[in-house]
Amino acid sequence: MKICITGASGFLGSWTTQILSKDFDVIAITREHSSTLSLGSNKEITLISEKTEKWADVVNKIEPDVLIMHHWQGVGNTARNSPDQYLNVKEVKAFVSSLSPINQVIGVGSQAELGPRDNLILDDDASNPTTHYGHAKCEVREFLINHFEGTETNFKWARIFSTYGATDKGNWLIPSLIESLKLEKPYPLTEGTQNWNYLHAFDAAEAFKVLATVGDSGVYNVGHTHDCVIRNVCVEIARLMGKNLELLKFGKIPMRSDQVFKLDVSTQKLQKLGWTPKVELTQGLTHTIKWMLGETPNPIQLNNGSLINFDNLFA
Repeated sequence: MKICITGASGFLGSWTTQILSKDFDVIAITREHSSTLSLGSNKEITLISEKTEKWADVVNKIEPDVLIMHHWQGVGNTARNSPDQYLNVKEVKAFVSSLSPINQVIGVGSQAELGPRDNLILDDDASNPTTHYGHAKCEVREFLINHFEGTETNFKWARIFSTYGATDKGNWLIPSLIESLKLEKPYPLTEGTQNWNYLHAFDAAEAFKVLATVGDSGVYNVGHTHDCVIRNVCVEIARLMGKNLELLKFGKIPMRSDQVFKLDVSTQKLQKLGWTPKVELTQGLTHTIKWMLGETPNPIQLNNGSLINFDNLFA
């Protein structure tokens, strides 16, 4: 099976590209001049760097069985309320409207579509975004659903909840906390009472593998089956790094007005297709920490006890 992945050089896009290339013919499409370091030197991947306005021509020429659209600019939390988020909407509409028919198309959504919730989050829950990022994701989702309705394309929307892992960068909690503790710097936090949901990037990529092969059209939640408390996650990171817990400055940052306090995610729809998370939090954090510290070899342990080595992929 031939799979095209746009935005293949991003954090989650690179994990999806690397994992799927083990079983499928993967063509990775990146923006012109984008860094492809996260794709390593994997010779099983066909890499194409091109201007976004030419992506549709590239995909039409390849004639893939599956298209996974990971591309999105401004994913970082500092850009969540930038009006530039809607440039993504314009870009996706122009790209998709120029595509020839494809058997399967998978769009990539976000928990930001939903806004704060205190109930179990189902796949078809109504949207209630509180950021430009969330609004833009919702607009893209509705456009794609309407665009492919009545066609032979099987369209799926993978709604991603918080992911983490090697190659993750920026101001996200896990990588920024690890970096701060590595330098023995105090790290300001909220009280950390939020009930969260963290999914390792390997498990997210495995979800895309499943969605590329089975399942009907629709929205699929992609999150971990177990939740966690943010304070406990931070303490576990410090413990794994052997750092003084006094460096964790809980309560120094106030909660946002739109703070999400609970992420209780139902993934039953995806699990019925045969997917289940294989990386527990401690194992995932251990691998992420060692990668950020440059420690090799660095296999990741799955919950069945087996080890997988990614050192040749994320060098």
